[in-house]
Amino acid sequence: MAKKTSVKAAFEQSRSSHFDPYKITNSDKEIQVRVIPGDTGQSAVTEAWLEDKAILKNHAGPLDWLTIGTNQSLRGKYLELYTAVTDVPGQPDKTSFDFRIRGGVSPYKYYAEKTVTTQGASVLYKISIFFTTH
Repeated sequence: MAKKTSVKAAFEQSRSSHFDPYKITNSDKEIQVRVIPGDTGQSAVTEAWLEDKAILKNHAGPLDWLTIGTNQSLRGKYLELYTAVTDVPGQPDKTSFDFRIRGGVSPYKYYAEKTVTTQGASVLYKISIFFTTH
């Protein structure tokens, strides 16, 4: 039986990633994240890490507004989110990753897409967010 590897561990072999700061306030308002991975029929697995602590592991499919903390509790912290999107046989061979945050100063959206060269291959997406008041 093959050893099961986490999405984060598998990503360490790939270097496609994105980083952005996300401006927050000094309030107790909740911060939430959403992931819409892939095209119709594509499978996806997502993991979320806050300051090297797993807050979500092996979540299959879309992630609909997960609360990760409050503005105050996230100040100065990093969120790392890893999503593996697996292509399905047939056309197109394009995978995508749509990431959103709400609850801070303004909503945030990041979108990326990649085409696989082998049908059924997976693309690993990573986004890192730094929560700041500046």
